[in-house]
Formats: sequence, C-alpha cells, structure tokens
Amino acid sequence: MISAYFDESAEGDSKSGLLSVSGYALDGAGVDGLVREWGGMLSDFNLSYFHMSECNARSEHRKGAYAKLSDDQCEKCARQAIRIAREHQLHGHSFVLDQSEYRQILENEGFDCDPYTFMVWAAYIHVNKWVHENRRDEKISLFFESGYSSQARASELLEAVSQDEWGGKN
Repeated sequence: MISAYFDESAEGDSKSGLLSVSGYALDGAGVDGLVREWGGMLSDFNLSYFHMSECNARSEHRKGAYAKLSDDQCEKCARQAIRIAREHQLHGHSFVLDQSEYRQILENEGFDCDPYTFMVWAAYIHVNKWVHENRRDEKISLFFESGYSSQARASELLEAVSQDEWGGKN
C-alpha cells in the first residue's frame, strides 16, 4: 500500500491569494520509520504534536507547548521534522494556484469545482499516475488534513473517482 499524505496552506482569507496542497507518498516501511522517528522527536522536545507555523513563530508569539522552547530548540526541532519527513518518503508533490485567477478563469465560467477541490483532484491524479508508473502492483490510500471549508466537496469527488478503475485496478 502506498499512503499519500497532504496538507493545505492558504494565503489570506482562503478565497483569494495562493493555495497550496503538498505532501509525500510513503510505503509501509516509510510510514513505520516516519512514525517511529516522529514520536522520538516529539518526545525529545516534550511536544504532543508538531506544527511548523507554531514552531517558527517568534519567541514572544509562541503559545502552548512551543512557548517553553528556546529559539535554538525550535530551530533544531524544525530541522529534525524536515529531515524525518524527507528521509522516509518515496515521492514528494506540491500544487499551488492563485485562487483569484482560478475563479476568474474556471470557476466563474461554469467549471463546478472550487480551488481546493481542484487541487485535491490534481493531487489524486498525480499520485495515481506516479504509483502506476513506479509501484504498479500497489494500491493507494490518500490522507488530507481535515477542516478545510470545502473539504466535503473534495471528499465527494475522491469517493466518486475511487470507484472507477484505471488500468484494471482502483
């Protein structure tokens, strides 16, 4: 099984500005290695979770578990998180679009797909193509961070296309 994990990042009010959907594809060994090392990193810095934006905040703006970390500790933690994520992945992927331009070109012209759903679709197509070219016999499992405003629409689209077959397999 190839597992692909994605996170979105929006600039501004999530209606305009840049929108990015990025992530990594991992196989079982990669997931196991990442989970083991990630847990060690969290333990080393006495954190229950890791958010880059919180870790990178200026010291006077850090909150929660990050408030007790020094600038040096935060830098070490961030570097370790980046190393761990890069070390265990098979393939990285990132998609970026300008939401205002997208709406002007596609959505406002009758294309029934908001920018986030379009990005999720692009990620699905890309990972599916990569797996079929590089790990032909493996199935794919996709994971997206929860909570984006149009996530329900994106989930509906993925559910519908997951029922189709590509080259004889899902």
